[in-house]
Amino acid sequence: VAAEKAKTVLLMELAHRTKNNLAMISAMMRLQAKQAGVSAADALGDMASRIQVMAQVYDHLTIRAERKVVDAKQYLAEICQHLSASITGTSPVAITARADELYIHSEQAVPIAIMVNELVTNSLKYAFPDGRPGHIHVDLHADSEVVLTVSDNGVGIRTQQPEGVGSRVLSLLSQQLGGTIDYENLDQGCRVTLRMPKPSV
Repeated sequence: VAAEKAKTVLLMELAHRTKNNLAMISAMMRLQAKQAGVSAADALGDMASRIQVMAQVYDHLTIRAERKVVDAKQYLAEICQHLSASITGTSPVAITARADELYIHSEQAVPIAIMVNELVTNSLKYAFPDGRPGHIHVDLHADSEVVLTVSDNGVGIRTQQPEGVGSRVLSLLSQQLGGTIDYENLDQGCRVTLRMPKPSV
């Protein structure tokens, strides 16, 4: 009887997580579809990248206090390594990451992973025109709240609130996390900061 109950709970959790992930993909696809002037190939490539990052998160699932959680430090490093590998030989931009020891529930880890992928990809696309070299740094730390920052030493951003589809995806995901997102131009480059409540894991 206990085994049957455990199986039922597991199946319900799996169905719930799958439903949430499909809803997230659907919302991002609707945002992508509204963007004019982007080729179908580029739009599909962007969506494929987001879905791949979602899948990578589950490679790092572990059980902690009877909850399925993700080692944020480990999966953040893997995302950045994957992005670095994707530009090897084509772009002189270095990508580095630093994170506190932090375990995050999988339902929070997925949107954070997509946001990191989105922000780093945006920096690679727009911050370093004409093949100029540069540096992108991702930082995740937790005190009373969780703070994710992605900064670069590129050309900066034109407006304090970018309006592209990527920015709308970031806004959607930050709301899902109950957080806030801020854009800031630096003396050289820009920094994007996500603040969200610390997960109870």
